Amino acid sequence: MRKLGSDAFSNLVRAERGLGAPGGGCDIGRAISTYVSLLSAYPLKLSNLNRHFFVLSAYFDGSGKTNNKKETILTLAGLVSSDAAWPDFEREWQQMLGWYGLRAFHTTDAMSGGRAFKGWGEEKIRTLVRQLLTIISKFYGRKMYFKSCTIQLEDYRRARREISYLDKAEAMCVDFCVGSGLPPDDSNPGKEFQEIGLYFDMDEDFLKTIDPIWRQIRKRRRQFTWAHQVKFLLPLPSDQTPAIQAADLLAWIVGGHYRKREKAESFYPYVKNILLGMHRVYDYKSILRDYMKP
Repeated sequence: MRKLGSDAFSNLVRAERGLGAPGGGCDIGRAISTYVSLLSAYPLKLSNLNRHFFVLSAYFDGSGKTNNKKETILTLAGLVSSDAAWPDFEREWQQMLGWYGLRAFHTTDAMSGGRAFKGWGEEKIRTLVRQLLTIISKFYGRKMYFKSCTIQLEDYRRARREISYLDKAEAMCVDFCVGSGLPPDDSNPGKEFQEIGLYFDMDEDFLKTIDPIWRQIRKRRRQFTWAHQVKFLLPLPSDQTPAIQAADLLAWIVGGHYRKREKAESFYPYVKNILLGMHRVYDYKSILRDYMKP
């Protein structure tokens, strides 16, 4: 297995820190884009990347699409932690999948009984899902938080007609999930605003919407927001990232719960207990309360 060259990685790190490449300036967007384009050819453990950047890691997945007028629910859900918890989490997750002969877990395939889950049977799939949720629950409070945000899209569209400056629904979800209520960061003890590395699946619609918003907001120097806390935003292959697989499962269950889908409802009690106060539902009244200027 080839590794990412030290020069390429060093330039990425220097760019993030605002140092520029040796001998000249370096744009963080271009540096990260270069890194992403090399991901498949030069695999790199994200735990090592996070240690080099000294940030919290946030892995998220979405459920629902705002560009679909028939869609009623938008959900973002995922996991946030410092690098200390990820090696143990990844090991237990991969070990559980290994016992079932799997290399990765894709929620949609599991719930439909497709691809790697073809011929499994309902009870076997449900048992695996419960075991994966048990692993997620085990790490709650060990410097790892689970957060989610759900927006009632009909209420959002109504509020948008009254609040011309209202953020995009995806940005509202990210703001709640990573803008506050974060776990402690041992590399920056006592720091008021933690720095975050935010990761999505490569094909995630949330990423496509959030990336340009994130870049635009970061240019505003006089206002400190979630976009300034997020130091970098990267797509990752879910097949190689247990935390993305876990976020996918959480988003499917939470989103399905608010869509009143029977299968998701059956797993929701496991998720409800670990979300506790880390979940926000935006309806019309709460959108006006939080976003309408006095």
